[in-house]
Amino acid sequence: MTRALVVAVVAIGWLVFTAAPASAHATLISTTPANGEHLSVAPKEVVFRFSEAITPARDGFTVLDDQGRSVGSVAAVAGGSDTLRMSLPGLRDGAYSVTWRVVSADSHPVHGALVFSVGAARAAPVVDAGAQAGADPLVGMVFWLARWLSYLSIALLVGSAFFVAYCWPAGRGDGRVLLVRRIAWWTAIGSAVGSLLLQGANVAGTSLFSAVDPALLGDTLGTTFGVLLVIRLGALIALRFLPSQPVLVLAAGAVLAVTWSGAGHDGVGDGWGLALAADSLHLLAMSVWLGGLAVLAGCVLVGARPEVFSAARRFSFVATVSVVVLAGSGVVMALRDVNLSAALDGSGYVRLLLFKLATFGLLLCVAAASRSLVRVLAVSTRPTRAEAAAHRLAVSRLRWSVGGETAIALVVLGLTAALVSTSPADTTVRPTTVAAQTGPYLGSLGLSSGGDVQVWVDPAVAGDNQVAINVRDDRGVNRDVPEVTVTLSLPSGGVGSVPVPLVRTSAGQYVAQQMTIPNAGLWRLDVTVRTTGFDESTVQADVRVH
Repeated sequence: MTRALVVAVVAIGWLVFTAAPASAHATLISTTPANGEHLSVAPKEVVFRFSEAITPARDGFTVLDDQGRSVGSVAAVAGGSDTLRMSLPGLRDGAYSVTWRVVSADSHPVHGALVFSVGAARAAPVVDAGAQAGADPLVGMVFWLARWLSYLSIALLVGSAFFVAYCWPAGRGDGRVLLVRRIAWWTAIGSAVGSLLLQGANVAGTSLFSAVDPALLGDTLGTTFGVLLVIRLGALIALRFLPSQPVLVLAAGAVLAVTWSGAGHDGVGDGWGLALAADSLHLLAMSVWLGGLAVLAGCVLVGARPEVFSAARRFSFVATVSVVVLAGSGVVMALRDVNLSAALDGSGYVRLLLFKLATFGLLLCVAAASRSLVRVLAVSTRPTRAEAAAHRLAVSRLRWSVGGETAIALVVLGLTAALVSTSPADTTVRPTTVAAQTGPYLGSLGLSSGGDVQVWVDPAVAGDNQVAINVRDDRGVNRDVPEVTVTLSLPSGGVGSVPVPLVRTSAGQYVAQQMTIPNAGLWRLDVTVRTTGFDESTVQADVRVH
């Protein structure tokens, strides 16, 4: 059994690094105007095209000038399931940033920004212009807690019901079991209602206080996520009054599992039907195993119960089947959700998944130890003193072993709750690099603290040049910072760092009107930005001087 479990974990781990790319949160395929595009005539609209069906978020679109002032009220309307069109007011010459926020088909919000310029103005592309997941940090933390509680409650609710129905019929009236089920049911109801309220604030990117906004709640109820949560509430009510039969418990648990799986990554994309079935089975098997563990640890193994052996033996079989289902469904999901390139790029989803696999492997090792202890629990009706002592020792060790399994399982559930809100694919757009430079240099350099630096060198020829530096936030709007310093060097010509005399002209903008570059070559420009009294970032650009 231990060898089989090790093989299953290794197989899933191998599939993590060999699987094909997956469907994830919606990614931004293109925009018109493009990020960083210069236009001679102001556009009438901005068109967004995504990788999958999306829905615009309430108040999710803004257009700002280079000083961060709004140019007027704007809103996007559907131009197709995966396309949005946003009308623009009349724009004058200048640089403009557009921020957007939409909801992808898997119910998760994504956002981004782009810049464009009109007339004499010039703007480099904003670095992080692609679809990025994220919301208010406090909302995200509370939402994670709601998801964790929802997974924990379904495990306790379905797992305890199945354990009593199949493994321990004598425990149907046990006070501890009834208390566990009551707490789990109310926790499931509360976490479902909480998720329903939090989704609106999560999508809109607003604060936790907006979770009770009726308009946002109405938006959520009109989505697949909202409908599935309403179905979940109905299934929870039905489960409360169902007779304690294994088949009925599994059927109700399957309905509950679909309401989780259908609102996430596995409800969209190619092969969504198989993925939805695999994820639902995964969640159902997890519930039967972990919920049963909780009842075994907190109810059956507490005190000298005569039915310990029969309940533990039956649950040992149930746990084995659950592990097989977990491994099989995990393989299916790994084949769909991850790829080697994402792993090598340090994808957050892959890191979380590997951590979950490692934790799950530890859980299997402890479970194997528990299974070995079950074998020595059987005692005869008239045991010898040695048999009775071995039985008591086995029960004591099993209590600790099952308690350890339960604690590790809570960590696994927490990682699962984090995985739900993490995109399987890397949706971040990398900085644009200029393949060939034939005139003035214009580029953008990402800062580790967020936002970027726009660098302008004109005309980028030997002699006098103008150097302009704009420090921008994530939206592409100038950001005021305490200090910016710039140096130029020519490594190939042995020229060391030459300071560029900058003058602050406005918030976030620094200009050297006359900087002499003595000769042509590939010059290195180092920009150091001090964002606070203690934090600073240095970025580099290679500027071809003719």
